[in-house]
Amino acid sequence: MDSTLFPMSITVGQLPSADETRYVLVVRDIRQQKEAEAALRAAADSAEATSRTKSEFLANMSHEIRTPMNGIIGMTDLALEDADVQDETREYLEAVRTSADSLLEIINDILDFSKIEAGRLELEAIDFDLRTSLDTALLPVRLRAREKGLDLRCHVTDEVPANLSGDPTRLRQVVTNLVSNAIKFTDHGHVSVKVEVESRKDADVVLHGSIEDTGIGIPTEQQPRIFESFTQADGSTTRRFGGTGLGLSICTQIVDLMDGRIWVESEEGRGSTFHFLVHMQFSDPPIEDAVAVGHDHHGRHLLLVSDGRSQGRGIGDELTERGWNVENAAGLEKVLDAVALREDDSDGAKTEEIAAIVLDLVLADCLAVASSLAQRWDSAPPTLILARGGQRGDASDCRRHGVAAYLNEAATRDELHEALVLASGPDAPADLITRYTLRERRRQLRILLAEDNIVNQRLGRELLQRVGHDVEIAEDGERAVEMVQTGSFDLVLMDVSMPQMDGLEATAVIRAAEEEQGSARLPIVAMTAHALTGDRERCLEAGMDDYLPKPLNRQQLYEVVAHWTGTSAPLTPAAVDVASLSTPQAPKKKPVFDRVAALDRMADDEELLQEVIELFLEDMPKQVSLLQQHLDAGNVEEMGRTAHGVKGAAANIGAERVREAALLIEEAGKVGDLSLGVDLVAALRVDLEELAAQLRDGP
Repeated sequence: MDSTLFPMSITVGQLPSADETRYVLVVRDIRQQKEAEAALRAAADSAEATSRTKSEFLANMSHEIRTPMNGIIGMTDLALEDADVQDETREYLEAVRTSADSLLEIINDILDFSKIEAGRLELEAIDFDLRTSLDTALLPVRLRAREKGLDLRCHVTDEVPANLSGDPTRLRQVVTNLVSNAIKFTDHGHVSVKVEVESRKDADVVLHGSIEDTGIGIPTEQQPRIFESFTQADGSTTRRFGGTGLGLSICTQIVDLMDGRIWVESEEGRGSTFHFLVHMQFSDPPIEDAVAVGHDHHGRHLLLVSDGRSQGRGIGDELTERGWNVENAAGLEKVLDAVALREDDSDGAKTEEIAAIVLDLVLADCLAVASSLAQRWDSAPPTLILARGGQRGDASDCRRHGVAAYLNEAATRDELHEALVLASGPDAPADLITRYTLRERRRQLRILLAEDNIVNQRLGRELLQRVGHDVEIAEDGERAVEMVQTGSFDLVLMDVSMPQMDGLEATAVIRAAEEEQGSARLPIVAMTAHALTGDRERCLEAGMDDYLPKPLNRQQLYEVVAHWTGTSAPLTPAAVDVASLSTPQAPKKKPVFDRVAALDRMADDEELLQEVIELFLEDMPKQVSLLQQHLDAGNVEEMGRTAHGVKGAAANIGAERVREAALLIEEAGKVGDLSLGVDLVAALRVDLEELAAQLRDGP
């Protein structure tokens, strides 16, 4: 008899009978069923593994593509800032910048679409100010609208609450995408953005956004298809205007995630209006006003001078909502008449009834109005210029003409309001108010930098001190916890990988103490040179509030600090996409020393760069010795941790080959390959010698 074991199914049933009880036993061989189930499980596991691989590939591609694109855009911007770059060279660089922006938009669309397909697009729930968020969203597209001669209007109705909770980054993405499309397909007229309340109940509010344009419109038969992926109205649209056809599909997916919907009303040849509904919640507690006012401006008279575009751009409405009593005037004569009327009424006593004058014109006309006011009246109201297309030297011209404040189109509504309050107040500064001076007025912060690497300590301290912050250093997680418990800080920048106690453990201890003591939550921002998918999520799960990748980008650093401390208009950094690395590979031949990249990280400060390089070279023998000790002891974990620190320090000074060698040692530690570690540490020594020699010989 065959003694093979196999799965079977046994079914027992009773047969009805008058004289006795009978049973039927059915035995069924279910080997094929089990094999099919195993095959299904294997297929599911394979699909899950494929999905993970796709996600890792997506993260890797996001990093690998965006990094060189950011370099192209950044270096082009630096070149365009050089006043000596003129004529054809400037035209070529501007063309490169425009093309790079277009390419980055396409890349971002493709990556976002891939995330949506993979189910990896998740929404945040953070407090934000909708008006400030819209300001930020429209900044990049205002220039494009101006270049095409279009009026870009934006109006948020009074009933829309100032303080909301939701995902401002994705909401801005929807608005920016729709506005960019409207500008692209509109050759004359206007593009108008409006946000109002559709409905509200308790803490929930439904917002209705609409983007109206006077563009080419969409044929009726094409309208149902435009929200599909890779679809535009027709082939000629793609040829004429370009694009991937993904933008509206992405907007649809984001709006769906916000429990809303999106639709279009359009008439071919007359324009389109795109509508969307999204669900938000009131934020609790409310966001503090970022503008600190020293006197009550409500009800004060404001003269807004323009050629009509201020009203179109919603400036008058915005200032009215802020409490100003806005009077519109068109041209120099109207301004002079308005001021003269108050002179004549009571021999000059009522000139101050006009708290300030806002000039929203081309700069030459603004200066002409300001000059005329200064010549006719000794006590004319303070003048604020909202210039279109500002250039170098404008501030000097404004000072000569007695202007109180000068802002350009990049200024946010908060900055406009703050400048007006300051210029019309009793403590108005004698010097010209600009975006720079407004930033300088904001409070100094006390920041704890928890970082074990001496080079990164020096760089982080310098970058933060340059913008007026007081910085304290903690060399490890234990010291960071101690300093938080005994000191008072506005923000902690926490390196994730530190000896004794790492950043994740330190954050957990700090959060536990806050909960036990009932104290306010201290913002903690993670810093790490790790490049693994999920690092950001692990940091947030540990109780950190945000995430900064190394090497530090100074602008991103400043924006994150501003966002979490409320020292300027809230800015949400772009989502961090991190690459995934597996087994070590042979290093590519990168430059020994990338001076341009190093100077960029040091804010173009040659002295700071030299100081940080000296610290690096002084510290490296100690780090290499530690690596060798860990290698000899077979401690791959500590070997990887030490290499991680070397990698971050090398990246900050542009030591590309050293950085890559340290990265490979870190990876060897992760896979537990000691034999490979021996070769890589030897290679690191060679790279360090080459670096030291090149730095001694000069650039």
